Amino acid sequence: MITLLRPISVPIQEFISVRRGEGHWVKTEAEAEGSVRVPLGAVWDRPHACWTYFEADHDESEECSACASAEPCVQEVSVYPNVGKILVVHEPMVARAESGVMPVTN
Repeated sequence: MITLLRPISVPIQEFISVRRGEGHWVKTEAEAEGSVRVPLGAVWDRPHACWTYFEADHDESEECSACASAEPCVQEVSVYPNVGKILVVHEPMVARAESGVMPVTN
């Protein structure tokens, strides 16, 4: 397991968000411009070629019931530096429990 020892900035061109909807999971894709700061402690996921970490309220969505609650919405953030993509999964443990796996988007 490779862990990031200092934060890095990664240019991003694509943003993907996965959140719970009414009885199903909703995937939103959008073009993006700018960069994301990958924090200290992010873990390199070799099979998917991305840095992954957990963060509260990275992508605050009015349509996410967890974001709308009083508690923070803990999200799994995956940054794919080779393709300039960021994937944010709201309530990742619920997604895993309901689907048996994480949603595959690449």
